[in-house]
Amino acid sequence: MPTPESHPLTGAIARGHQQLMDAIHVLPLKQWLLPEGEPLLRQGERVDALYWVEQGEFTLHYAAANGKEFGLGIWQGDQRLFGEVELLTGQPCQFDVVPLAPVSVRQLPRDTFESLLTEHPEIALWLSQQLAGYYQGQMQRAMTLSLYPLAHNIALDLMQRRANGEPDLKLYQEAARFGCSERVYRRVVAQLTELGLVEKREGRLEIIDQEKLTAFLDL
Repeated sequence: MPTPESHPLTGAIARGHQQLMDAIHVLPLKQWLLPEGEPLLRQGERVDALYWVEQGEFTLHYAAANGKEFGLGIWQGDQRLFGEVELLTGQPCQFDVVPLAPVSVRQLPRDTFESLLTEHPEIALWLSQQLAGYYQGQMQRAMTLSLYPLAHNIALDLMQRRANGEPDLKLYQEAARFGCSERVYRRVVAQLTELGLVEKREGRLEIIDQEKLTAFLDL
């Protein structure tokens, strides 16, 4: 089995992550419990610090000037930073970042983060890997939403979320994730129900026939 020593870049990335975690737990950073539903970051605001989350789940939402909203689904906040893109680009935050449950947050000031990058360049390697992963994931999602019908995307999303044990969202959040209205989202769910693929059980959308749903998705 390959070891970090046989892949120098992998080892450097792992060390960078550990260096950042060590610093976060040693430095006297501001820490607080962010309530459920209160945005950690708000669309359009300037970001002058980063935020470290040990564990939590967040939704990301974008509101257009025409009133339409789009959501990027549930993001896992397990030992990760928020605000790093905005801090590096100097651009305002693109999304509302909202926790699904109360979450502990540490604030990492900009000057402290810049000092860490200077003293421990391997942290920058870890950060680059994280940003590359986010980019690939969102590009895949964007292509799927663009190239497949809404019914396919909602069915595929349901299958993946059930497999991962992810929680349900409120109706308006579900609709926003696919860039459609609540009415359109309900209509597509009704179509999937009529096809015998899903059904509502105690207010929760469940898969009736996994094999039939897989065939529908042509996986």
